[in-house]
Amino acid sequence: MLAKTKGGILYDPMDSKSLAKEIVRLLKDKDHANQLGEMGRKNTFELFSAKKMAKETLQVYHQFTGS
Repeated sequence: MLAKTKGGILYDPMDSKSLAKEIVRLLKDKDHANQLGEMGRKNTFELFSAKKMAKETLQVYHQFTGS
């Protein structure tokens, strides 16, 4: 589940009408849809940058090798 401010939409996963309502909102409100898309893109690049993933991979290697 994603926070609204982090490029996602909160809805009850057991309520298909809730999801449908959010989809319709995105289809009707292009500015909101674009904002969510841009936030999601930004978050993805921050969370999964090559530099960050390499750093985290090296940390795991160091944990297992004891260096």
